[in-house]
Amino acid sequence: TSVWVNDGVKPTFSYKVIDPKNAKAIYENIANYVGPEKLTWTYRPMTSFTGNYTKAFFFDFDYTHVEGTCTEGEFWSLDSEGQPRDTKMRFENGKTVYWTPTEAVIEKLPQKSEVTLVVYNDETQLHKCTVIFECVSRDTGSAEFEIYLKVPDGLRMLSYGDGIQLVEQNSTEYVGGPTNIGELKAKYPQFFNVSTDGGLKVYIWQMSKSNYQCYLVNRGIDMFADQSFAFEVGATIAEMRAILTTYDIDPNDITIHPVNNPLSSYYYEITDAYRSEVTELFWSENIVTQDALIGKPPAMTVRCGKSSVNAWLGTYSWMYKNFEDGTAQSTNADSSHPLTRIDEIPILNILPTTMSSIDPHLASLQFSVAPDKIEVTCYKLDDNVNSKGESISVNGTSFKLKEGEFLYEVIVEWTESERYNGKAYYAFQTYESNLEFEVEKADDWGITVGMLFTSATEFDIVINQSSEKQIATGTYTTSPEYELRAIYNGSAIPFGDYMRMVHNKEYKDPELAWDTVLYDVKPDKELKIKGDFSTTYGELPVGQYELWKPITLTTEDGTQSQKVYTVQFAITD
Repeated sequence: TSVWVNDGVKPTFSYKVIDPKNAKAIYENIANYVGPEKLTWTYRPMTSFTGNYTKAFFFDFDYTHVEGTCTEGEFWSLDSEGQPRDTKMRFENGKTVYWTPTEAVIEKLPQKSEVTLVVYNDETQLHKCTVIFECVSRDTGSAEFEIYLKVPDGLRMLSYGDGIQLVEQNSTEYVGGPTNIGELKAKYPQFFNVSTDGGLKVYIWQMSKSNYQCYLVNRGIDMFADQSFAFEVGATIAEMRAILTTYDIDPNDITIHPVNNPLSSYYYEITDAYRSEVTELFWSENIVTQDALIGKPPAMTVRCGKSSVNAWLGTYSWMYKNFEDGTAQSTNADSSHPLTRIDEIPILNILPTTMSSIDPHLASLQFSVAPDKIEVTCYKLDDNVNSKGESISVNGTSFKLKEGEFLYEVIVEWTESERYNGKAYYAFQTYESNLEFEVEKADDWGITVGMLFTSATEFDIVINQSSEKQIATGTYTTSPEYELRAIYNGSAIPFGDYMRMVHNKEYKDPELAWDTVLYDVKPDKELKIKGDFSTTYGELPVGQYELWKPITLTTEDGTQSQKVYTVQFAITD
């Protein structure tokens, strides 16, 4: 007798013959298998936002303290008096574990840094894991890291806001969901271990008025052309939402694709309004996992048209009960008013649209755990902390943004569940983009850089220098050279990597030969430098981009320094 078992590691249709006596042990080994997960991080040491120069670690299980050692960089106890830093530190439960590469000079960053965390419950060692931070690319002022577990010791990594959550491999349970993860794997094995390269796609169709079915594939697979999805077994929305929690993927990289099923007699039309309704229905399904409750209130994502941003989390109080034994855990944090921390508050670009069915100022909020109450207050950026601001009407999780640049404070409460409750203050800023002319605020060089499109691919790089704001003296010059980056998962990545990894294109990086001419940047005189994407990078897909423009300062003694100015823009339908 032979038993054929999918090994869970090789491709879906790879099987091996095993002795029936060993089947149970092999199955359990497969069920506990955790693949080599990697997270990415852009290190920007010269910025004021903590998440740009430190990485925080959170833990989804009970523990008393963590002892950390690292080969490079330093641990940093930002929650402790004096904010001590060292290569070896102990963090009591309640103190967030932070690690930073420390090095401000990008060229001097080590290629690899090992961070070892030993987690204890009193004197009992629970886990000892080693996390690798590998520097994979460097640019002026920033570096890209890949983060992965060298020694998991029964843990896996999840992205958690701007930090990393270390999760025990078998910790996932569901409240309000239809079943547990093991039952879902048995029922829908085809929806697990789907490649996330380029994103995921969820086909949704209706069999009756309230009967929605879902099918999960890689975003690059088209099951619509041949209607092959119609003959597959679909999951409910609640089941699919539960399944998606097993993937370490940004919701922005999951496409909801409503379709008509030819086998269904229920009639409906696929319109823009229908797509919006189904997408909102899908994400409104409240599937709560133990992972989502750990540490602090869930992250809040703000969406507006094609733009989105993860909001800043300030003051909060949070309580949740452990799924297994019902013990309560609570955390609290205090923060000053977001108007006093404006440099840390993320910016949501309000992008215009050519689609009349989309309101470019309608914002929606998304949480992994649905709240029971939402209040929104709008402030002018120059308001003081004593200002009452303007109360904004909220409809469910949506509200209208005001035109212009403002700061929004969102107060969220969870009150109805017996398993969790809390209150949190979030914040984000808005910037009204016209996609034709966007300017970065002047610095001590007094320089602002913008873009003015003259055709679909041609543009002017517009540079201005204010004599009133210029502090550093010397000669300012620049060349026609610039670099194009794509904004993906909140980070600016090289355009070639974006085309190859996200769009799965066989894209060859251009060999650019820039003119050697130098342009003088003079105070109170506008400088325009022409550019054309079609002759450098080719056709740009729909998305958000960032243009990097270097400018050089030469002082009287011949010393040179360089800054890279960035301008964001978008390509829309």
